[in-house]
Amino acid sequence: MSLSGTEWGGVARVSGVASAEECGFLADWLRAAIAAGQGRQGEGNPIFNGRAICYPDLSDEAVSALVDRLRRHVALIGQAVYGWPVLYPSFSDLVQWREGPGLGWHVDSAFFPARAVTAVICLDAGWQGGETEVRPPAAPAYSAQGAIGEAVMFRSSWEHRVAPITAGVRHTLACWSTCDRHHVEYR
Repeated sequence: MSLSGTEWGGVARVSGVASAEECGFLADWLRAAIAAGQGRQGEGNPIFNGRAICYPDLSDEAVSALVDRLRRHVALIGQAVYGWPVLYPSFSDLVQWREGPGLGWHVDSAFFPARAVTAVICLDAGWQGGETEVRPPAAPAYSAQGAIGEAVMFRSSWEHRVAPITAGVRHTLACWSTCDRHHVEYR
């Protein structure tokens, strides 16, 4: 595992969070699950309808176990990067990003105040656009497409977006961590 990113005002890129095999397994499972109609419907932001599956809704035990390990790993990395004494997995979902508008500028903690750290793990390649773009306070904006198995991490209080996907389909595992044990996500 390799950490970089201090030159980007606190946005961290952590390589090797997941192996290429683990990422391929999750991306393949997500493609099949979405094709079978397992994506969430009518919950929260409609942009995710039919293309996101939350951790508690994962129907495959091997997928669930892997996502649980990765989200706990991300919380530990977040502790080290941002100096929190303890972080817990707060919310996680697998997302399929198709060609189109991406997700506009927003602040995660504005909607979910308990969220402290946001992390996006790239599960595949072969798509264009779809960069995770972050605007840290008092630092230049940062943009990363992400390599397979790499996490792009930042404070949940920072404005960010997913740029439009211009070609292909992108698969990610998004993980949020919290300092409040009352907001831990369980299955």
